Amino acid sequence: MRKRARLIISSIGIVAVVSSLALAGAGYSAFQSQAQPIRSPLSTATIQLSLTGTGSTGSLAIGANNLVPGDSIQREVMLENTGSASIGTVSMQITNSTNTALSSNASDGLQIGVRTCPLAWTATSLSDGGYSYSCAMTPTTVIASEPIGTLEAVTPLPIPAIPVAGAQAIVIAVTLPTSAGNSFQGLNDTLTYTFTATQAQGTVS
Repeated sequence: MRKRARLIISSIGIVAVVSSLALAGAGYSAFQSQAQPIRSPLSTATIQLSLTGTGSTGSLAIGANNLVPGDSIQREVMLENTGSASIGTVSMQITNSTNTALSSNASDGLQIGVRTCPLAWTATSLSDGGYSYSCAMTPTTVIASEPIGTLEAVTPLPIPAIPVAGAQAIVIAVTLPTSAGNSFQGLNDTLTYTFTATQAQGTVS
């Protein structure tokens, strides 16, 4: 009887030793290595549309006096991209200083036309100090003829995209129709042109 009891005690001791070894192994840690951080600088682009004219009287800032029915004045303006991203679209808005028939009469008041040229415009000086503009190729009509009232809303100009450091010259014609009657005599108005550039759609690079 005594001999059998000793064997049972020895078996219990072996089980206890194995359990303690398993618990000790669960506390081990693993080696680690971390790479150096990589910094990737990012910045946003700028959209900048600059306006210039050709000659002292080729700018939109120069007005015209003593218009009579049938007169048309032309002004060239250069839309230059001086920002750091391509310009996708350009819009134009015209506002007037007074609400005379020159701007409020849709049929007999001032009419606006806009054209572009694939090449540089050729300016010819006129006797009255203004300019006329011609294109060595067929010009593109951007706006055929619209009254001032229509262009008081922001109007997209369907011109080509303007890349960085690129430019697009447009010629704006302001015409007083032959249908303008005696009620248009002695009227004055000041037109304000506002051009807004929108970036070209972003690309994956």
